Amino acid sequence: MLGGADFGLQDPTILLLGAIDPVEGKVYIYDAYSARQLPVPHHAREMKRRLEHVPYGSLKGLMGDPSGKRRNINDRVSIFDNYAEHGIHFEAGDNRIDAGILKVYSYLDMGNLIILSHLTDVIDELTNYHYKPVDLDEKPSEKPADGEDHFADSLRYMIQTLPDDPTAIKTVVYGADDFRHRNNEEHLPFELQTDDVDYYNSPNACMGY
Repeated sequence: MLGGADFGLQDPTILLLGAIDPVEGKVYIYDAYSARQLPVPHHAREMKRRLEHVPYGSLKGLMGDPSGKRRNINDRVSIFDNYAEHGIHFEAGDNRIDAGILKVYSYLDMGNLIILSHLTDVIDELTNYHYKPVDLDEKPSEKPADGEDHFADSLRYMIQTLPDDPTAIKTVVYGADDFRHRNNEEHLPFELQTDDVDYYNSPNACMGY
């Protein structure tokens, strides 16, 4: 499981959560949080609520906008520090826009990145994400057009932590071989299993550790 975040006040604060299916080698974006003009304690409370189901040790990381690690000139406290006070620890995401877009595109094009259909705001933003229009005699720009890009940025930070080759996430490193002979849902992240899965008695649940 992994997450990506973008921070704002007038702009929204975003948290995207994704889960890796190690058998099929796919990343599922299954949850999204977005809110504007609210303080850090509110955002942190909502983020923790979305993270509390994650079994201990299965969180690959929470990657945030790298500007969040910059310390305020007055009190030397960063946005990352603000969230750390509430028990949410972000790492600086890779903010290379061109490389990130290409990597996300590769995962989408090869079918290794799936955004669940109920995340309509995420899908709408990504559908409208586009490059700047140019005249016929102009050189095309490699920079996206200005507009809503907060989900897109959060997604880039997440996917940049994964292998460049999308097929490489289907590997024994993630324990794929351990799951092939069990029931056909046990390999799935908890977020993607049906409701009849027994979270409390499963050996993979945090309560079972």
